[in-house]
Amino acid sequence: ADRPEEAALEAVARMLGDDEAPLISVYFGADVDEADARRFAQRVQERWPGAEVEVYDGGQPVYCYILSVE
Repeated sequence: ADRPEEAALEAVARMLGDDEAPLISVYFGADVDEADARRFAQRVQERWPGAEVEVYDGGQPVYCYILSVE
């Protein structure tokens, strides 16, 4: 994946496959703008419409996104 968002979407797809998750949490890092993180979360919501997608400012210095699938 060329962009962090694409890599993150691929990671969620690998975790879920065709399954649905009730909750997907997106923690965005220090180098990610909140508006970009919310746009990314919208893409996640569109791909998995049955999930609740929450966005948090994780502030992590290294990773653009940390994702939690529950």
